Amino acid sequence: VRTDGKRFWLTPKTLELGYTYLSSMSIPDIVHASLQHVVEQLNESCAMAVLSEAEVLYIARVPPKHSMWLQVNLGTRQPLYCTSTGRILLADMEPSRLARYFATTERPKLTEYTITEENALRGILDGVRASGYALIDQEVEMGLRAIAVPVHAQNGKVVAGVSVGTHTGRVTRADMIERILPPLKACAKEIEELLIRSDSVIGL
Repeated sequence: VRTDGKRFWLTPKTLELGYTYLSSMSIPDIVHASLQHVVEQLNESCAMAVLSEAEVLYIARVPPKHSMWLQVNLGTRQPLYCTSTGRILLADMEPSRLARYFATTERPKLTEYTITEENALRGILDGVRASGYALIDQEVEMGLRAIAVPVHAQNGKVVAGVSVGTHTGRVTRADMIERILPPLKACAKEIEELLIRSDSVIGL
C-alpha cells in the first residue's frame, strides 16, 4: 500500500493476492487505476495508446475534472509524427521501419507549430531516445501541450505510451518536465509491472 498522507492505494505487489482475477481483465481495466492516480495528482487528462499502422490508437483514458477542449476517447486515432505518444513509438522503431514510415506517410501541418520535415523529426526522435520522454507544444491543436513516456515489455521493447495533456495557459513547458513527468514515469513503471504480472500482451 502507498499513501500521500491523506489517501491510500494498492501497489502491484497486491497482484500476488489476485493473479487469477487479474488474468481475466482487459488491458484498459488493468491500467485504469494507474492512470486515475495520475489524474488525481495533477487534475489533467492521462491516457495510454499503442501503435496501429501509421497512427496512435488510444486504448485507455481517464479525463480530468475540468472540461477538455480536445476530446480523446477510446478508439481515437491520431498521427504519430506530431503527438507525444506517437513520437515515443517512432523513437523505438527499427531503422528500416522508421525509414518506410517517413517515405510512405503524409505529414500535414495541423497548426503553425506542427513539425513535419523528416530531418527535424529525426532530430527530435534522437532527443526522445536520450531523454526517455516526448514533449509536444501546440503541434496537434493550439493551446494543447502534452508529454509522454514509454511502456516497455519484458524484452525492453516499447509496446505503448502513457501521456498527460494539458492547456498551455495552465502548465508551462518547465512544469511539464518538473511537475508532470515524475508521476507519469511512475505510472508507466507501475503499468509495466501490472502487464508482466497479468501476462497481458499488447499487440503491435
